[in-house]
Amino acid sequence: MFNFLRKLRRNEMKGTTYLKYAVGEIFLVMVGILLALGINSWNENKKDRVSEARYLKNIERDLNDQIQHIDHILAGEGVIEMTLSKALNAYDPDKGFIINQQSLKSLVAVTDRFTFTPIDRTYRELTTSGKLDLIEDLALKELILGYYEQVHVTANILANNTRSKDLGLMPATLGLLELVGPQEVDLTKSSTPMLDSFEGYEVSPRTIRLIQQVLSTPSNELSLLNALRYRKLMASYHITNLNKLKSHSRRILETL
Repeated sequence: MFNFLRKLRRNEMKGTTYLKYAVGEIFLVMVGILLALGINSWNENKKDRVSEARYLKNIERDLNDQIQHIDHILAGEGVIEMTLSKALNAYDPDKGFIINQQSLKSLVAVTDRFTFTPIDRTYRELTTSGKLDLIEDLALKELILGYYEQVHVTANILANNTRSKDLGLMPATLGLLELVGPQEVDLTKSSTPMLDSFEGYEVSPRTIRLIQQVLSTPSNELSLLNALRYRKLMASYHITNLNKLKSHSRRILETL
């Protein structure tokens, strides 16, 4: 009887020991899995932060390129606004337009145009790839989203105004003025290619007389006057919008 009890007790102790070993092994496996998951999560987070830094660096590059592009258009629109202001100030309601070499150059500013191009390569890559959430700073992300919304609104405004000018002002002014200067202009370097094409260009006396005759008709004079006013207003509006966008660009650069 005593031998049986001792044997039973030894079996119970062995069973308890085996159970402890089993629980210990399960615990170690679980710890190993959790550590592996933790390390993998840490590695993924590290990769995300590297990607975030790269994307933000590229956004910084795009912003600087956009500011340069804005400055190019601002310079041109500024010249147009100033030139057309002079032309309008020189207009005499009683005598009309005075057509000579200098005034003709001022008048052709009405035809100059600019194409605003959104520089949003990195932003488009982030949105199309679904990686916008890599940017952890929520305030910065909202600032970037708002900025590119403003970029595309500005691009649409300038495109619509330019289209309106091309369809409305260009046909009207082409019939009133000699608009093509004799020299080629590097469009990548010139802020106001139409004005620059007239640099040093002498309009023939006969052409000036013909333009004077065309503008002696009240309807033609009024068409040109309205065209000058409209293009000057457009230049002022573009300058205001582009300066706002430039300020927004600088705010993001200061945040990055």
